[in-house]
Amino acid sequence: MLNEKPVISNQHGALAMAFLPYFYAVIQAKEYNWSLFLFGLAWLFLYLFSYPFFQLFSKKPTSKNQRWAIIYFVLSLIFALPVMIILPQVLLFVLPLLPLGLVQFYFAKKRDERNLLNDTASILTFGIVGMAAVSMKDGLVKLLKGDSLTRGISVVIDENNLIEIDFHVIISYGVSIAAVADNLIENVKYKVSEFTGLEIKKINIYVEGVRVID
Repeated sequence: MLNEKPVISNQHGALAMAFLPYFYAVIQAKEYNWSLFLFGLAWLFLYLFSYPFFQLFSKKPTSKNQRWAIIYFVLSLIFALPVMIILPQVLLFVLPLLPLGLVQFYFAKKRDERNLLNDTASILTFGIVGMAAVSMKDGLVKLLKGDSLTRGISVVIDENNLIEIDFHVIISYGVSIAAVADNLIENVKYKVSEFTGLEIKKINIYVEGVRVID
């Protein structure tokens, strides 16, 4: 298998169209972070998977096409899983992709891949992938600044992918401020490093007040 030629479509124009929305998202992001890199690889192998997969239901249902469809799909899944775990909102973009995939599957079975509806479904698929990439450009900020946290956390990622986080907290009366701050800093450093691999530049703790809890 390692010595055989991979199954790749010769439609190079389609490959360019598939990645134009993705590259536009990268340009908009102004920085190439880890999530966009993994997402790009996942999309590349998913695109490569589509050709041998649809060939199974169209003109060439060969064992070679089946083998390379599996290889491409597994590679796509390997690169996509870390992104889906850290940024599960990306899964929302899978929903509109499913019916578009079914349209392409239908025309592949009819051996009518050049049908206008099939081409339209392909173009819409490329556009949705680009939208997903755009939604990821501030992925870590969105992860840490959910609706329940926006009032208490500020996150800045600089040009070197170093993170600075500001926490605005209210401390219970009688609790050691230094102990709370040290515990918060250590936990945040560990979690961010474990789940993203990014480096913390600075963590600032701002005590906004003291609350008496009965």
